[in-house]
Amino acid sequence: RFYDAIYSAVERSTTLQSSNRRYFAPRCPWLSQSLIRSLRKKENLYKKTKRQPFNSRLKSRYKTYSSTLATLLRKAKQSYYERELQNCGHNSGKKWQLLKEFLNSTQSRRKVTSIRVDNVTLTAASDVANAFNVQFSTSLAVPLSSDYVPPFSHSPQSMFLFPTWASEISSIISGLKTTGAGLDNIHSKHIKLVRYLIAPILSHVFNRC
Repeated sequence: RFYDAIYSAVERSTTLQSSNRRYFAPRCPWLSQSLIRSLRKKENLYKKTKRQPFNSRLKSRYKTYSSTLATLLRKAKQSYYERELQNCGHNSGKKWQLLKEFLNSTQSRRKVTSIRVDNVTLTAASDVANAFNVQFSTSLAVPLSSDYVPPFSHSPQSMFLFPTWASEISSIISGLKTTGAGLDNIHSKHIKLVRYLIAPILSHVFNRC
């Protein structure tokens, strides 16, 4: 019944339409149409200053406009990533990716193709991996004391699930990826819109399991 209620609400509130128009994403997701127009205006002002190099009034106008626009762009970018970080919920991987985008980090991973061990160069992937395993398991491993006692023992046949809360479920729903609808024809963005209404119900259901 819960699924039927959600599905019927989506059916009443939305309509499916097909479109042949192609969507071109902006170069920067935080750039609104007004900011794009402002960038074009700045470019036009720059061209005018090049055509009129001795027009001090035009140069002053260009510098003021550029400074104001730079402040607006910086605030728009910061606000965008703050909202995106909040929408990530507990997805640490997505948060890290957003931070790298915000910092313009384009550093790529370099693959280790060869290492030198005891004056012998190893190039085979398996030999390189084994050499690293030996290094970490022997040279860098710290032996445990003979009187070491583990803090607690694990029982493979016991399990405990902590109760969940509506706020936790709402945060998880906020971190859902905004992709196309699944087999149930319910879009994740629709679930996000009603998360505050369905989170208490879901927490009650989950805690009863």
